[in-house]
Amino acid sequence: MGRPNQLYRIVAIKALGILVVLGPVSNAFAVGNETSSSANTTDAVADGYRNAKARIDSGNYPLAITALKKVVAQDSQHADAYNLLGFANRKMCKLDNAKIYYAKTLSISPNHLGALEYQGTIPHTETD
Repeated sequence: MGRPNQLYRIVAIKALGILVVLGPVSNAFAVGNETSSSANTTDAVADGYRNAKARIDSGNYPLAITALKKVVAQDSQHADAYNLLGFANRKMCKLDNAKIYYAKTLSISPNHLGALEYQGTIPHTETD
């Protein structure tokens, strides 16, 4: 009877370990936070943001950046758009720009999970 419980415990620990290892490589915080867009968001801004997210998902960072700049021009308090600008710039190795956009995100939404997570990866990226 003790043997099956021990086996379940080992499987659970290994599964948790896999989740811990794989968790940080997810884009979930970059493109899924969506909790801090401002009250000024219009349909056009929301459409532009969705378009930019689709560009991010397809890896087309230059077009995503163009779309996101239009979003923040219309809604300067859209923290999620600034976070995606940071993410796209980081992916393109434009680390100074990424830092600026993550800082802007955090000035609007100090607890923004995506910006907090990805801003912390920049020093590691620079030394790679």
